Amino acid sequence: MKKYFPVIIHCLIIHSLVYSNDFSSSQLVSENATPQNFYPDMTVTEDGTIYVIWVNTTDGGDVYFSKSTDHGVTFSEYVAVNQSPNHASSIGFNGPKIAERNDTLHVLWADQRGGYDHTSAYYARSVDGGITWEETQVGHGYGINLYPELMVDSDGIIHAVFHYFQPGSWSYRHIAHTRSTNGGDSWSDFKTVSNYNPGEPCDCCPINLHELPNGQLIAGFRNNLNNIRDMYSVQWNSSNSSWGNLSPMSYDNFYVSYCPASGPSLVSQDSLIGMAYMAESDGESRVYLALSEDMGDTFAVKIPMEMTSVTNVFQNHPSAVITGDGNIHVLWEDSRDNGNILYGVLESGQDFMSDISAVNDSMTNSQEIAPNLGKDAEGYLYAVWVDCRYGRHIRFATTYPIPLSNQGSFTPDQFSVSPAYPNPFNPSTQFDLTLDYASVAQVTVYDITGKEVESIFDGYLEKGYHKIKWQPGSISGGIYLIHFRIGMQEKTYKTIYLK
Repeated sequence: MKKYFPVIIHCLIIHSLVYSNDFSSSQLVSENATPQNFYPDMTVTEDGTIYVIWVNTTDGGDVYFSKSTDHGVTFSEYVAVNQSPNHASSIGFNGPKIAERNDTLHVLWADQRGGYDHTSAYYARSVDGGITWEETQVGHGYGINLYPELMVDSDGIIHAVFHYFQPGSWSYRHIAHTRSTNGGDSWSDFKTVSNYNPGEPCDCCPINLHELPNGQLIAGFRNNLNNIRDMYSVQWNSSNSSWGNLSPMSYDNFYVSYCPASGPSLVSQDSLIGMAYMAESDGESRVYLALSEDMGDTFAVKIPMEMTSVTNVFQNHPSAVITGDGNIHVLWEDSRDNGNILYGVLESGQDFMSDISAVNDSMTNSQEIAPNLGKDAEGYLYAVWVDCRYGRHIRFATTYPIPLSNQGSFTPDQFSVSPAYPNPFNPSTQFDLTLDYASVAQVTVYDITGKEVESIFDGYLEKGYHKIKWQPGSISGGIYLIHFRIGMQEKTYKTIYLK
């Protein structure tokens, strides 16, 4: 493997975001769900089958599942994973987790069916591709379990960890770990993940379970020692079923008195371990990539995603994967331009991130959050995130080359609109608008010089038929252009107002 240069170095100066890269136009995953969707997680099989889960908070909370067998051209109708409706928790970044092995799907989430003070971790599995699910409680029966994390190791053992709090007082106890060696039929007694010396885990920051190339299981998390919140890991000792001592992964001396709600994202290949994480720089939260070339003994390299001369930029919630060529790919939240999901890649042998660009559509006018990145065996990338325009929906994009014949069906913002009728008109005219997918929409009136006259509509439209009516106010008669922008597609129609 090519070497990465030590220490922190190159800072790529970016003054404005780039909205072009190898990612496709975004697809709406939560198309028919109500617009209260949060914290997606995704797993991608070697052949590119995509499984996505998230929490929908309508009427409480449910874990929704959808899949795509054509690399994201289409997604299935969502189904609920949890069997007791309206109890899935969405506190903080407390979303569900999903893993796949040998055609069996595994899901873990925090559930409040026993009451708020008895939020517990629940596990479900599906052996028919997500059509049906069977579930069981795996968390503490007496206690509060939040921020669950799930993984299936190379031996097929299912591991589940979560933060454990004392009921009533909500005093923090520890990170708890349980595992199943029989495909989820039964689960082990709980083990404490760390001895917490010094400090204790940041109790509202997600945990990351990761299996190294040598089969070693590690748990990465943000530690809290008198509000110094750096990243640490502990190793699982399978011979005596216990966790080892804390090992530092970041050395930022990151002081923060509030909870950053952000954990590490770990990747590895051969002797290289990469960790994408958030820390503070000059009073602003920034995302970095720390590298270890000695299987985690030291993390001597720290690379910023990118640095900018613009102030008041905040980054968080990175998600990373490593592809077979040794390149490390990262998604993260960025606060510029009202909030975007940015992508960057550390190419093998380089010491700086490149191809920095936004994955979401360039017309975003509100925050995009909670990105998650996956890959298939060929190195194609798959991204999901929460789009906060007009509610909260789950969006998807991929670097997989969509065939030209499918481009139309892949683009989620297709629409058709009739010419204005009547035209010429007085006092009003209207259009018949049909959307193939739910989408954000703007309908704007311009005069013949291109000056904006008024906005007819600016909001969110559901899939299907809509009647758009324009009745001018106190303007003079003449030619006016009606401009439709639905998602990333645009059409303009000429009208004549008689007065």
